[in-house]
Amino acid sequence: MSDELYVAPDVLDELARLRAENAKLTAKKSAKHSMESDDWGTPIAYVELARRVLGGIDLDPCCSAYWHHWTVKSTRYYTLEDDGLTCPWSGRVLLNPPGGYVPGTRRSKVRVAWERLVEAWRLGEVEAAVWIGYSLEQLVQLQDAPAHPLQFWTLVPATRIDFLRRGANGGPPTPVGSPAHGNYITLLHSLYAPAEGRAQAERFRDEARALGVQGGALVRPL
Repeated sequence: MSDELYVAPDVLDELARLRAENAKLTAKKSAKHSMESDDWGTPIAYVELARRVLGGIDLDPCCSAYWHHWTVKSTRYYTLEDDGLTCPWSGRVLLNPPGGYVPGTRRSKVRVAWERLVEAWRLGEVEAAVWIGYSLEQLVQLQDAPAHPLQFWTLVPATRIDFLRRGANGGPPTPVGSPAHGNYITLLHSLYAPAEGRAQAERFRDEARALGVQGGALVRPL
């Protein structure tokens, strides 16, 4: 007698149908902020967190006229057409990096944006920055980068960030619902103005408490 479990064909068909349906739902949910998505807005609460922590937002290098008008309101911004990842960066930066890949390569824009930000910060071109990490998976993907987000103050909210999408006909943005993965926020505090850097770190810790991050984590720099 065979030890192999017999499953009726109709049961196998139903299992296959359920698996296919589940795969579609998972893909639809994950697509809210996947590697292929590059136009999801940062919720206003987190934009304002960055503004208070940094003392202002001088530049958003991955923005658009729409998001600038409705949420970011930085002094300067670059759009997709500007190719903001290659433009000059300076001042206090808010960066919610785009998804997808650099055209013609399999190099993620997230990796390029993070390395560019850290280099500009080290050189003093960027005074300080808040980085919006839309997936904790990034912390794995960036392990071999020249610097890692966990080398800086990093907040892992207990509640997943409810990112925004464009409203109809240019109207106010609307929440898309929390993604299927956890998120994080990293502060690169001022390197060449130590007193201001300490003040930014203190404000970042205060903002984390104000958000009610019970059950989340505020990670000290490694």
